Amino acid sequence: MVFSACNYDFNIWQGDFKNTVIPVVDEEDLKIVKVTFAFDKPTAPKSLYVDFSVDSAGVASAWCPQNNCFKRLSMNPYEGVNNSRTSFGAPVYTLTAKDGNNKMTVALSDAENANSIVPVIIEETAKIKVIIRLFNDLTSPVSEYSVLIRIDTRSKPFYDALSDVGDWWQEFYSKAQVPAYARTVLYSTWYNFHQNVSTEELIKEASLAKEIGMENFILDDGWQTDDNNRGYAYCGDWKLATKKIPDMRALSDEIHKIGLKFMIWYSVPFVGVHSENFEKFKSMYLNFDGKRDFYTLDPRFKEAREFLVNTYKTAVTQWNLDGLKLDFIDSFKLSEYSSKDYEKMDCISLEEGVNRLLCEIMTELKKIKPEIMIEFRQWYFGPVMQSYGNMIRVEDCPASTYYNRVAGIDLRLISGKTAIHSDMIMYSPKSTVEEAAEQFISILYLVPQISVKLGETDEEHKKMLKFYIGFWNSRKDILLDGKLKPRDIESEYSSVISEKEYEGVGKKAVITLYADRLADISGYKAVDIVNGTGGTEIAVKTDWLRQANIYNCKGELVNSYCLNIGANLITVPRSGIVTIG
Repeated sequence: MVFSACNYDFNIWQGDFKNTVIPVVDEEDLKIVKVTFAFDKPTAPKSLYVDFSVDSAGVASAWCPQNNCFKRLSMNPYEGVNNSRTSFGAPVYTLTAKDGNNKMTVALSDAENANSIVPVIIEETAKIKVIIRLFNDLTSPVSEYSVLIRIDTRSKPFYDALSDVGDWWQEFYSKAQVPAYARTVLYSTWYNFHQNVSTEELIKEASLAKEIGMENFILDDGWQTDDNNRGYAYCGDWKLATKKIPDMRALSDEIHKIGLKFMIWYSVPFVGVHSENFEKFKSMYLNFDGKRDFYTLDPRFKEAREFLVNTYKTAVTQWNLDGLKLDFIDSFKLSEYSSKDYEKMDCISLEEGVNRLLCEIMTELKKIKPEIMIEFRQWYFGPVMQSYGNMIRVEDCPASTYYNRVAGIDLRLISGKTAIHSDMIMYSPKSTVEEAAEQFISILYLVPQISVKLGETDEEHKKMLKFYIGFWNSRKDILLDGKLKPRDIESEYSSVISEKEYEGVGKKAVITLYADRLADISGYKAVDIVNGTGGTEIAVKTDWLRQANIYNCKGELVNSYCLNIGANLITVPRSGIVTIG
């Protein structure tokens, strides 16, 4: 069935329902339509489809928040799919022109149900068919369902089009308050210790972290099990492994005395086969990982939710924690193993169960600590999840400068004021200081997390870390709160600018060069250029005579230049910084 609205023909794949398509916004280059499905009786919808077509002229590349989506047009409706649901992804897809401007950005108002957006190139017509699939998973019965489809074809930078979508989602989903300490450099124990933790070593590392400028500390996996095999077969009881950490409250108190905030890790849904709780929840699991011997709790059961909520309440209260790293929320997935005992559940929809769980967790924890920090991770980062988590981290990508940069910028583009964190910086002890600094340079526009053993770090690497942490702290308002302008989407962001206007002073910026080697500083009152190219020559274009000071990655002044009007070729040490006042 075809409906015409806002100059588009919407094809709704017919099912046992009535439907309407109504224009909500009908501006020249911005359309919002409301698609409604009405059922004769309460029905659990299954795979509703809406599609419309646009011409492909001028489209050069594609962007979606899933990094595994191709940045090209697909001719296969099952390839390059942007899936989303409460605990995975976000319902938005952008097609861009060669100059980086938006050609079309499509977004859905429903970020809770399991939906997908799939742009497909039709070879015979050179048109792009945008296929929207709704209700890809089981949900609760409804009599009526409506979704808004937002189609933005305004010619503006793609990052502005995506920022507009983030603002639009706030009409439907509120954002969690971001505590000040969620925006501070953080020490993590994961890559450097894995599960081999001890009170004595943690206190030593916390002291060193504070000395070089860090303000937050996450104790990751290992505190709750004597098993060090990096699996989850023993998790689910969440009792302290006293052979490693005899007294968690004493450890928390020591870390607070040092001057750091203190958070700990939980793998939220996992219950291992060797845990005491395994039998208790045997009828309340969603799926089973036979290779690693753990099950996934089903949040549609009130008893399962109450267990998790009470676990976190007890920990935060007894151990005086400042926050929790809640991991693997994207593992809540239906499977053939999932219970069908719906009468014992208080909701049938898994997405509703996840929402209830997170809402209950946040409600109870905020009663204890209003400024509680909650870290989530890619891939659970969309507008619903940002209602609960106030720290969103790039997924695990150890030692990957490229992925940490690209995934982090992708998250920033649609996340507004939510604190977007890098994956933990790590590098080989044999890395040069310049190589190690590139790990930091890749995540300058995020909140840095660092996971190296500082007690085993030589003085040169400590100098580098202290310099870059100090630089980040001094420019945090520009890096996190400025206007973010990444360039060259098809080149995975060859350079990134963040700029901010200061009343009575003018515009300041931080420009980081990754593949691009030209920085245009015209119009900026003050600017820092960070050399992440791996080389030692960059070009700087300016509109007036200026003084440039050159620093290496340890913060040592190595040269100064007088920049002439126009383009200047200058030498900058690998991983160094140019400051221009």
